[in-house]
Amino acid sequence: MSSSTSDSSSNTTHDNMFNKPSEPNYVGKVRNVYYPKELNSVIILEHTDKLSAYDSHICNVNGKGNLLNLTNVFWMNNTKHIVPNHYISHDDSYILAKKTNPIKIEFIVRGYITGASKTSLWTLYEENRHGVYGITLPEGLTKHQKLVEPVITPTTKGDIDIPIDENYIINNNLLTKAQWDFISSKAKALYQFGYDYCLTKGLILVDTKYEFGIDSNGHIMLIDECHTCDSSRYWMADTYQSNLDNGKDPQSIDKDQIRRYINKEYPDFKNLPLLDRPDVIIPEEVKTQLFSSYAFLLNTLTSNLVSEPVKFTESSNDSNYKSILQNYYDNEAPRVIIMSGSISDAPKVNKVADFCRENGLVSKIYYHSAHKEPKVVLELIEQLNGQIATGRKMVIIAVVGMSNALGGVLGANMLCPVINCPMFADRVDMMVNIHSNIQMPSRVPVATILSDRNAVLFARKVLFL
Repeated sequence: MSSSTSDSSSNTTHDNMFNKPSEPNYVGKVRNVYYPKELNSVIILEHTDKLSAYDSHICNVNGKGNLLNLTNVFWMNNTKHIVPNHYISHDDSYILAKKTNPIKIEFIVRGYITGASKTSLWTLYEENRHGVYGITLPEGLTKHQKLVEPVITPTTKGDIDIPIDENYIINNNLLTKAQWDFISSKAKALYQFGYDYCLTKGLILVDTKYEFGIDSNGHIMLIDECHTCDSSRYWMADTYQSNLDNGKDPQSIDKDQIRRYINKEYPDFKNLPLLDRPDVIIPEEVKTQLFSSYAFLLNTLTSNLVSEPVKFTESSNDSNYKSILQNYYDNEAPRVIIMSGSISDAPKVNKVADFCRENGLVSKIYYHSAHKEPKVVLELIEQLNGQIATGRKMVIIAVVGMSNALGGVLGANMLCPVINCPMFADRVDMMVNIHSNIQMPSRVPVATILSDRNAVLFARKVLFL
């Protein structure tokens, strides 16, 4: 009896399995998105060095993507008690994230009336369009004034952001009432947590944008980014009131610096159609100031939660893309263990492995007989249970036939679910031997699924619950 192990990626070498594609699957205003073909339950988001303003790409700022990514990771790790998010791991300017179906709405929470864009609260207020977002604002507000309570000002998500409100969202079936209530409450809770924390650091979180997605099990989670300088407005708290008293704008540490430069040097820019806008030349000293502001924000936020201020690099390379996927594949990805008692079962075992790959599941194959190698099987069970104990999700598919001891031994001793996927020579063989799969002793919980494809689909549902 042959005993061996193998990875399901036998037809693809690890040397090129996770190389960065030449082109992203999706190009956003400042982020690129990749869909790894070997792991279709995750995505890679690359925070680029691109900077956008007024719905246009303005310039590149070297190192900006890495800074924003680290800021995003900080907030994702510190807000998951409020709402689940898609973050799994990161490397330089890349984030590995759970794949979701994005909700095509941007949820902007504003604690102050400010801004210069067409969708900003102050711009609309000056135009006497107070109710655009379905909210009521009192008369007599002044620019940069704090609101009595934060408000949500949703917009469509696209090349141009268009203000919408709760009624529009529900009436156009963008969300159900229950989904809107859940997301709006979580968005306000996220903002309040960020606002309170920032005050302890001498910062004001003025307003911010959130995006949400729905995973394969229907769960809503925070996606994209959280409280970065690209999605949020920050002011210095200690100079806020004195600046207002002296007729000055608050001291900002976000991309408002770029907006102010554009407004001064290209006053008609934001009012022109996208295709008619001129190329904007941002001086190097303005870019340097922006980078320094972003670095200041990151180090200010993290100073008390890490042993030392976060360090950053100025650029990323393709090896970071590969390493983040490789580490996830080897150590973190939910895994299907395919076990069989004999190498002669390889044709069916390989079919199961192929179905796993088609469904974005990482799998590993073992050939060990519970009848002939009980000690080896028990040692393997101990090893796999050790991985499960550290948090790795796992499902066993036992490809078995005749007198099935393997499925029973696994079911009695494994910490994860076990599925019998028996193989039979013909219908007579099935009628004789199927009972060894479906009649398990007490306290031996093993499922039996005859179809190898269905066994894999069932495993996928279990792993991503």
